[in-house]
Amino acid sequence: MKQRTILIDKEVVMNFQTLLKIETLESVYVDKDPNHMFNSFLCTFFNIFQASFPVEHKSVKDKNDGMTQGTKISCKRVRSLYVFTKNSNDSKAKYIKYCEILRKVMKEAKKQHYSRLIVKSNNNKRNMVHYKERNRKCTFSGIRSYLTCE
Repeated sequence: MKQRTILIDKEVVMNFQTLLKIETLESVYVDKDPNHMFNSFLCTFFNIFQASFPVEHKSVKDKNDGMTQGTKISCKRVRSLYVFTKNSNDSKAKYIKYCEILRKVMKEAKKQHYSRLIVKSNNNKRNMVHYKERNRKCTFSGIRSYLTCE
C-alpha cells in the first residue's frame, strides 16, 4: 500500500503565492455561465497547486498484528459457513463452534505477536503500556449499553 503525502514548507508556499499573483485569470471571465466560470477557475487553481506542492509516495506496510495466512484462510471459512448457515439450520452449531475456536486462536496469535514485539524492543515500559491498551477488554453493560473498559 502506498501513502500519498504533500510536502509543505515556507519556500513552497511562497512559490505558490507568486504563481497565483502571476496568473491573470482571463480565461475564467470568458464565459458568462457561473458553472463554467467556476470550473475554469478550479482547473487553473488546481494546476497551480499541483505545480507548486510536490507529492511524495511512501510504501506503508500493512499492520497484521499476528495475522498469519492460516488465520486469514480461517476467516474466509467462517464467512462461507455464515452464508451456509443462513440457508440451513443444520450447520449453525458447527458455525458457532468454529467461531469460538477461531476467536481463541486469534487472541493467542495477537498475544504472541505483541510478546515478540516487546522482546525485540529496547523500551519495554512504553511497549508494555501499548500492549495493555491494545488488550484491555471493552464490554457493553446495563440497559443503556454504556461502553465500559476494564
